[in-house]
Amino acid sequence: MTVTATSAWKNLASAAKGLSQQPLKDLIGDAHRNAGLVFDLAGCRIDFAKQWVTPQISNQLLAL
Repeated sequence: MTVTATSAWKNLASAAKGLSQQPLKDLIGDAHRNAGLVFDLAGCRIDFAKQWVTPQISNQLLAL
């Protein structure tokens, strides 16, 4: 089985569909969204706030 055949991949693709149609500057301007997209892990800071990512997509990436 390939990764693209998994249900986790299909859920991720479904959540991401259409998100890139939203202007990134609108997403970056949402402080509540940004607070949920910055993580510290193993001494590294991971900042998804300036990407076309939502908390839902972040969770699905971790599930994948």
